[in-house]
Amino acid sequence: MNESYRILLASEPVFGSSARGVLAGLRRLGNEVTSANYREIIPKVTTRRLKLLRRLLLPWYVRDYNNYLLAMHDLARPEIFLAVKGQYMLPETLREFRERGTRTYDYYPDVSAFTHDKYIPKAVPEYDHVFTTKSFQLRDFPERLGVRSISFIPHGYDPDVYRPHDLTEWDRRQYAADVCFIGSHTAQKEELIGAIARSLPDVRLKIWGNLWAGRCRGPELRRAVTGRPLYGLAYAKAVRASKICLGINSEVVAGASSGDLMSQRSFEVPASGGFLLHDRNEEVRRFYVEGEEMACFEGPDELAAKVRYYLRHPERRRAIAAAGHRRCVPAYSYDERMKQLLRFHAQASGPARRPPRSPGRPSEEPSCTTVMS
Repeated sequence: MNESYRILLASEPVFGSSARGVLAGLRRLGNEVTSANYREIIPKVTTRRLKLLRRLLLPWYVRDYNNYLLAMHDLARPEIFLAVKGQYMLPETLREFRERGTRTYDYYPDVSAFTHDKYIPKAVPEYDHVFTTKSFQLRDFPERLGVRSISFIPHGYDPDVYRPHDLTEWDRRQYAADVCFIGSHTAQKEELIGAIARSLPDVRLKIWGNLWAGRCRGPELRRAVTGRPLYGLAYAKAVRASKICLGINSEVVAGASSGDLMSQRSFEVPASGGFLLHDRNEEVRRFYVEGEEMACFEGPDELAAKVRYYLRHPERRRAIAAAGHRRCVPAYSYDERMKQLLRFHAQASGPARRPPRSPGRPSEEPSCTTVMS
């Protein structure tokens, strides 16, 4: 792409996150990106007393954060305002950006708009366009939120983080596993991974993620639970050090018509050089060839059987991991995802305005463009 833009980006760009991948990708493409992190205004707290205090102060924090964004807009004079998820955005702030001639976009990477802060459902319909990483939200967001313009740009990977890293002896001692899963606990994930532990008790299994230590009920899994999550380079190194990496996605949550079909791990594992064993669905099979660039399973019995097979066939496993890496890199990077987003902007830019809403017709068909690799 030859054209670059002035962009104001609202996100929490933690190293290894989708928000940081978006920020780095936009900058590598030559755009002038001003980053506004809501954590600079709204603190993250852990103790009960501070959580109560923050809840009481949150309306003032949110107002201050939105004033901060307006001030940043005055300094940066952006052509594009882009939020990654868009926590704590107020609809009136988005309307003000449009009045100033700035196009407003939301890149939404989560399963539901209703399981985070209460401000997201009110703000999402105000963007000029929403880019969702979940194909089922092409239906959900228009029907449940009144979004009028939406398209699908999948997750990606950040090449600064997710690549085949050289491992030290310490890395191997810390992360090496026959099978690893990196992600938060749910009952469905526990049931699936439990099938591996029961069928293959000698397999070295490691589980990294939130909530496992407190919620895991299966005794056969407790020895596999590390008790902590992994982010960034540690995540990429654990992928590299494991023979098989599980791609088990989240089930249906409030406000969503489907569970996850793909997530960041669908791209971060192959980019890091790992062997991906993913829950089977038609969407992921449009990005990788099953049995050649990744493996798939459906249900606990097939999962355990695939783990047994690929542990017994290391050459086949390594060949699939290498092919998955070639497919993923660089085609599925955040640089490429942001090229798609900016191509949309180049085609759609003009007077910044909200897509028209027909009075009395809340179920009107949205303007949807599916953007895929």
